[in-house]
Amino acid sequence: MFRAANCRIGKMAGVSVAVTVLMMTSSFSVANATGKSGIHLSASDGKFKFTVTSISCGTKSYSSADGFETATAQGVFCKVAMTVKNTGKQQQMLDDSSQYLYGRGGTQFSASSQADLYLNSNNMWTLTSLNPGLSISGFIYFDVPRHTNIGWMVVHDSMFSNGATISLKSLKIKA
Repeated sequence: MFRAANCRIGKMAGVSVAVTVLMMTSSFSVANATGKSGIHLSASDGKFKFTVTSISCGTKSYSSADGFETATAQGVFCKVAMTVKNTGKQQQMLDDSSQYLYGRGGTQFSASSQADLYLNSNNMWTLTSLNPGLSISGFIYFDVPRHTNIGWMVVHDSMFSNGATISLKSLKIKA
């Protein structure tokens, strides 16, 4: 089952919609209906509800909060901030290897497990067991070629699920 969520940001010139674009890193923030900063695009798959709250593309490397670890992309990183909530009645394992980012032409990018491990202090993506009603927030990193036009994400509650699509096309993200 696929469920898509869309976010309209309007035209780039002369728009009253609150949009911030930093062209050097392709970072952006979009105001939602309540006026808070963030994308807030959601999709559910199995026991998990995934909510993307921001995306930043174009950075070559990131360092951990303690400064001991650094993740360096072969291309550039797309850093996706998200919250995952277990909406089911049993615990479910969360892992980054079941999450994918797609370019507009359909090119599939896997998460960078090394970056996810080094850069999330809560170990969000390292086989975290999430109990019913609980949620966890963090980042998932994708290593993509520079100038990639980002189209959508497919999120999964497990490697065996159908996945759910979160459309990012209207955000006009370019790495």
